[in-house]
Amino acid sequence: IKYGEVIKNSLKKEGMSAFFTVPKWGSRILMNAPVQGSLPWFYNNVLPLGEGTVLGAARWVVCSMSKGNQTAFDSADSNPGARSYS
Repeated sequence: IKYGEVIKNSLKKEGMSAFFTVPKWGSRILMNAPVQGSLPWFYNNVLPLGEGTVLGAARWVVCSMSKGNQTAFDSADSNPGARSYS
């Protein structure tokens, strides 16, 4: 596909309306609006609710597999600025 030719022929045949019309613009905006509104809410409000449980399970798996060896989770405990997940 020669994209330059496609664009040139479309512009020659239909003008700017080949790419920009009120319905085309509106559908692009409306298709993105739900994602733009719901994804930040999901990541900021819903995911943190299960963060402690998931990290606790991950800590348990890592600790049970390492059988007493120091893990990445344990090294965070020695860092006073590290976030607590328990």
